[in-house]
Amino acid sequence: MLTGVGAGRATSAEPGSAVGRARYGSNGHRVSEGTVANRTYLLAVDDRAVTWSDDPEREIIAEGIGEIPVFWAALFVREDRQLDTYEGGGDGGKAEPLKIPNWCVGSAVAKERLAALREPIGKLLDKRSKKVWHLFIDHVSAEKAAFFKTNAAELWDLAPDAYEGYWGTLLRLFAEPTRANLKAAVEANDLSLEGKSIDWEDEEATACKLAGADHIREVPWLDD
Repeated sequence: MLTGVGAGRATSAEPGSAVGRARYGSNGHRVSEGTVANRTYLLAVDDRAVTWSDDPEREIIAEGIGEIPVFWAALFVREDRQLDTYEGGGDGGKAEPLKIPNWCVGSAVAKERLAALREPIGKLLDKRSKKVWHLFIDHVSAEKAAFFKTNAAELWDLAPDAYEGYWGTLLRLFAEPTRANLKAAVEANDLSLEGKSIDWEDEEATACKLAGADHIREVPWLDD
């Protein structure tokens, strides 16, 4: 587990944190803050260099709250890792720019992966989780942008040394769809797996940990 990640609750970073902060207010516009809620974003963009979207209503598909939602990793493989440049923070924002790993892939390739994984992953899931999985696939597959990518700078800033190992746990599930890898992936986001059933005691929180929360646009797996 990535230290400080996976509880599904907003967690403020320490003032003077390394990443220059720019996150989104309720109107969808970016705002700078000294503390943040450690959000992650799944983007559909035409420029793979985008990190902080200038058009979040169109480009942000979903957000994670203190974690990478499990199903996001279905879009990517390890080779999709790319380093993005972020403005350094602390000391009045005068620090050197930071190179932070995100994952980015062409949308056509990602959609092929989702189609291929639909049944192998679905067979591992309980009824509710399978429904969310299928809704996630359909929602993402409807996007027309050239690339899917993550912006997880706030999460990386919590524990840089653990960040890529955490990603590796999520990616492994979709490279090798097994019950053991499913258990490891959901437990990385503080969910439990008993037999074939993921813990659905808090339905909204579980759906968000699996597929993400809505940002400006609504997501279909939270409609019920």
